[in-house]
Amino acid sequence: MAVALGPWLAGVLALAPVAEVEAQVEASPSGEPSSPAADAVELQWDAPAECGDAAVVRRGLAGFLGERTAVEAGAVVRAEARVEHDEAGYRLLLRTETPSGVTTRETTAQDCAVLVEATALIVAIAVDPSAVVGRSERVPPPPVVAEPEPEPEPAVEPTPAPGPSLVDAPAVELTPAPEPSAAPRLRFGMWIAGGVDVGMLPAVAGGLRLAGAVLGRRWRVELRGDYWLPRTALPQAELGARISLWSVGTRGCGVPGVARAGLEFPLCGGIEAGAMRGDPVGDRVQGGVTGREPWLAADLGAGLSWSPWRFLAVFVRAELVVPILRAGFRVGEVEIHRAGPVGGRGLLGLEARFP
Repeated sequence: MAVALGPWLAGVLALAPVAEVEAQVEASPSGEPSSPAADAVELQWDAPAECGDAAVVRRGLAGFLGERTAVEAGAVVRAEARVEHDEAGYRLLLRTETPSGVTTRETTAQDCAVLVEATALIVAIAVDPSAVVGRSERVPPPPVVAEPEPEPEPAVEPTPAPGPSLVDAPAVELTPAPEPSAAPRLRFGMWIAGGVDVGMLPAVAGGLRLAGAVLGRRWRVELRGDYWLPRTALPQAELGARISLWSVGTRGCGVPGVARAGLEFPLCGGIEAGAMRGDPVGDRVQGGVTGREPWLAADLGAGLSWSPWRFLAVFVRAELVVPILRAGFRVGEVEIHRAGPVGGRGLLGLEARFP
């Protein structure tokens, strides 16, 4: 969910200026602010060279958090920040991920240093809001310098008093908006795919796969069922069989990816079991009986998935299939077909994801 910062950011930065907060943090031997929690945050920073690198943001983050914030608090926070520059100025896109959810914010500024400071502050609030608020409360107010009394002026005719000014209005303390509720850590998927099988049936066979999945942040577990359409084997002109294959199976996948682009690269391994069916055909077949052989195989696969929307993904997959039980059929002394020692499959499909 995208959140525009605007006045909220200005108010928070006014409460906790980075330069003053950093002055209260015990410096490391190198003179830099030290914070184990800041070092533990997973930070990605993509910005023009004039904005500085990720180390600049992390120093600001250390200034806010200090050494008292636990390293465990930083280890569960992940932040991705991208700064873009155009004629209007600099634009910050910031995505923060915590155990309570994911938040996306966007703001602009003429000076990139303001966005560096904003990034450090927002990430610090995600790690430990109490540390940020506590430090801002300890910042001493600027000294008040008494102004000399003005020289008396000649009396003039009084003028009507001006209306109330925004400058004279009492200051209103701004507090960060609460983090919106985000999607649960676990999601579910249902998908359908069409594909081709090479090596398990007599020729290239088409098929259909239906599956359900449990999705984590970087993993998925699937339960699926396959049906590969019959293909005819004719080792002799008048003697053969139509052979098909069905199976059910499970597989687990590691899923690296590029979240901002909606891309995933699942790497999977699994096992399937079922039956291969053979129906005799040919003029020499007299009263042929349908045969069934047990089927057991392992598979390895890799794929590419793209999610143009949160609830829909399009994917392609390639699989290597290794039979554990190489099912086959014979008619008399003639072997009609036997599954190959290794085969391949290709799939193209759609997946619906929820919630």
